[in-house]
Amino acid sequence: MFGISMPLLAVVFGILHGLAPVVFKSIVRKKYTAWAYTLIWASLSTLFFLPLFIRQWDVPALGINRLYLLVVGGGWMLANYCTTQAFKTTDASVVMLVARLSLLLTFFGGLFWFDEAYTSDKVWGLILTMVGSLVVIWEGKKFNFSQGIIFSLLSVFFVAIAELAGKKVLNFTTPFAFGFFSQAIQMLLAMGMKQAIPDAIQIMRRFAKQAFFAMLSFSIAWAGLAVVLQQTEVSRTFIIYDVMILLTGVGLGIIWLKETGRLWQKMTGILLCLGGIILLSG
Repeated sequence: MFGISMPLLAVVFGILHGLAPVVFKSIVRKKYTAWAYTLIWASLSTLFFLPLFIRQWDVPALGINRLYLLVVGGGWMLANYCTTQAFKTTDASVVMLVARLSLLLTFFGGLFWFDEAYTSDKVWGLILTMVGSLVVIWEGKKFNFSQGIIFSLLSVFFVAIAELAGKKVLNFTTPFAFGFFSQAIQMLLAMGMKQAIPDAIQIMRRFAKQAFFAMLSFSIAWAGLAVVLQQTEVSRTFIIYDVMILLTGVGLGIIWLKETGRLWQKMTGILLCLGGIILLSG
C-alpha cells in the first residue's frame, strides 16, 4: 500500500484515530446537546464511507443480519452520546484511559459468544488493562465516580455491545459497507433526538473545520485499518493500532489540551494499559 510497510501504516492510522476524539473534545460545549455532536460525527462519517461503499457495493441480507447491524449502529450512537457527555466535565485523557475497559467486555463476550480461546497471558492482560483504566479515577482511598466517569463507563458498555455485534456483521458484509451502514444508522437515529439538528447547525457554523478534521482523521484511520488487516497478522496489527490510539489520545490531551491534573495516575495508567493491550493481543 503506497510502498509503505504495513506496520508503519498501522502506526499512522492509530495516530489518526487517537487524534480524532481529542480534536472533537476541543469543540464540545456544555450548552449544546450531546446528540448534536453524535449527529455531526455520524453524518460526516456517512458521507466519507458512501463512495467506498458504492465502490464495493454490498447490501447486508435480510433477517438477523440486519438486526445485528441495527445493534451496531444503536450501540455506537449511545456510546458517542455518553462519550460527549463525559467530555463536557472530564479530561479527554481520562475518558480515553477508562475507554480501555471495553477490551475486558469484548474479551468476555468473545469468550462466551464466539467460543474464543483464552490464555494466562490474556488473563494478565485483562488485569493490567483494568487496573490501568481504573487507577486514573482513584482519589484518596476510594474511586471517584463523577458524572463524567459514569458516562465514560456507560460508553464502555455500549462500545463493547457494538463491537461484539460488529464481529457478526463483518461475517456477511464488506468492511466499507459495515462502516457506511453503521454510521448511517447512527445518523438517522440521532436526527430524531430533541434539539439535535438545531444544535448541530450551530456547532458546524462555529467549528466546521475542527469537526471535518476529526471526522476525516477517524474515518481514514478506520478505513485504512480495514485494508491493513487484510494483509497482516490481526493480533500484531491491533497491538500497534491500539497502542498508538492510547499514546496519541492521552498524550495530546495532556500536552495540547493542558490536562495536567492526575498526571502521575495518567502515566501509570498508560503503562499498565499498554502492557495489557500487548498481552491481550498475543
